[in-house]
Amino acid sequence: MLRSMREQTSHRAWLRVCVIAVAVMIVGWVGLAPEIAAAQSPEELERFEAKVSQGQAYFDDGEFDEAIDILLKAEEIFEHPTLSLRITEASAEAGHCGEADQRLAQLREGSPPDDVESRLDSLTEVVSGCVSTGTVVVDCTPSQAEVDLEEKTQACGEAFEMESGNHQGQVNREGYRPSTISFTVTEGQETTISVTLDASDDAVGSGFPMRGVGVGSMAAGVGLAGVGLWIDSSAGDRQRRIEQAVIDGDHTMVEELQSDAETRRRQTIAFVGLGGVVASAGVVMYVLGGRADEPAEGGSLVLLPGVQSLGIGLLW
Repeated sequence: MLRSMREQTSHRAWLRVCVIAVAVMIVGWVGLAPEIAAAQSPEELERFEAKVSQGQAYFDDGEFDEAIDILLKAEEIFEHPTLSLRITEASAEAGHCGEADQRLAQLREGSPPDDVESRLDSLTEVVSGCVSTGTVVVDCTPSQAEVDLEEKTQACGEAFEMESGNHQGQVNREGYRPSTISFTVTEGQETTISVTLDASDDAVGSGFPMRGVGVGSMAAGVGLAGVGLWIDSSAGDRQRRIEQAVIDGDHTMVEELQSDAETRRRQTIAFVGLGGVVASAGVVMYVLGGRADEPAEGGSLVLLPGVQSLGIGLLW
């Protein structure tokens, strides 16, 4: 029985040695010393190996932020200067210059191993070439506007990367006055700018008194309809005169009165119809004038006034 227990103990020890050896081989690409294996359990070594391999894969694919997240989790399991060197390099490539500078300083002050120290000069060049960036989002009203920046045009509402520092841009939308924006991009942070554009001078209501003209048109239409009704106001008296002329046998008078009645009816119809059209146009102009200060998201209504005509167009 004692022999059996000794064999089991020896088997477990051999298994631990094998696991440690495999782990050391796997993480060897980053130059981590064998003391990692000696200090960690097989389970931790497995987790460490998985994190390091995953982080390196992200690094090789140029996905540096993802690589940093995974390598930091590996660092929670075991801290080593070589691993910190790789995180520093990924931070510089991702534009996290402050973090890269801080880690580089810690590596220099920490008396790193010779294999790490020999790589610090090349790492310093990478960190010195770091360009810090931040995220910018411009929220615009109307939302279909565009942002003209120093070297590119960006749609409103979409997040984009810019170098850290002070910047200027211009928000544009057809039918609106351009708006100049100034903003500061902070490394690793998102900057949000809200812009509301004003309707341009050609927009409805800004250069033409739509509501006033609308009220005037409605009044004119009512007046024309009133004139039409007044023209035929004597229809009742004329009908009585026609009946009396028929009784008297005065056919000439009957014909004259009937001709006059027909003329007045046509005039009434013409004036009332014209008044209705003018009044309706006034209602439309009044409503459009009320919407001039709140252009629709899908487009802006624009008046194109002329000396002899007034045209209305939609700018989409």
